[in-house]
Amino acid sequence: MTIELRVPGLKEMAVRQGWLMDPATMAYNRGREMGGAEGYDPATGCIDFSRENWRYWRQVWLLNEPDFFSAYIRDVEKDRYVGEVCWFRDGEDYTAGILIAAEYRRMGYCAPALRALAEHAFSRADIPALMCALPGDNLPAVRGYRRAGFAPFGQADGAVVMRLMREMWERT
Repeated sequence: MTIELRVPGLKEMAVRQGWLMDPATMAYNRGREMGGAEGYDPATGCIDFSRENWRYWRQVWLLNEPDFFSAYIRDVEKDRYVGEVCWFRDGEDYTAGILIAAEYRRMGYCAPALRALAEHAFSRADIPALMCALPGDNLPAVRGYRRAGFAPFGQADGAVVMRLMREMWERT
């Protein structure tokens, strides 16, 4: 399997909109506390990503490295988008995230996509580590992060905190 990260154009935002409005894809998000996030439906986990938000989202997430980064995961051989990866700066930490569309889960995309994200992050001198707090019961996600090189770093509020340090990445 060959994957690549691709920063989406404005016309490709409909792909992300579809993922965020798909209850099967967003099931992991169901019932989570989102701090009153606009457009979030706790019953389904879905997030409204209406067309009028696309330009603003692109300006924040795609034009503000190193604080924000997002890209679609593209299966090169099958010529399809299967999800997205991102990071965002939270104080001194950089939080990594991944979303695989429900229909493409358990097909081996998670670890290669996270490795591609790490490769992009660590090509920058200003990102020392990537972190992620995962629900402790989301074992497929924990396994995917581990396969990508992340290691358990601790626990916080019932979540497993995973971390990938630049030094760990450079040794692999």
